[in-house]
Amino acid sequence: MSRDGNALKVVSGTRFYRIGTNTTGFSALMAGYCYYDGSFLNLRSATAFWSSTESDAESAWDATLLYESKDFFFLKWYKNMGFSVRCIKD
Repeated sequence: MSRDGNALKVVSGTRFYRIGTNTTGFSALMAGYCYYDGSFLNLRSATAFWSSTESDAESAWDATLLYESKDFFFLKWYKNMGFSVRCIKD
């Protein structure tokens, strides 16, 4: 699987590392996320999208994009975090 995060990022109006190419048409924006205590973090510098895959009863996997990286990462987070959701048909 390709880890080309730039292929998921919008092309214009952003401050992405090496600017996004959006070759997938996903058009991800750096929306940040909501921490479990209600505070917002990483606005305009990161975004995370929940996956449908649970890690355990309290956590699940997400796909994280960082503005300073051309890659994306799968990370495990507690379910009480607030991430973006994008429904994608298999």
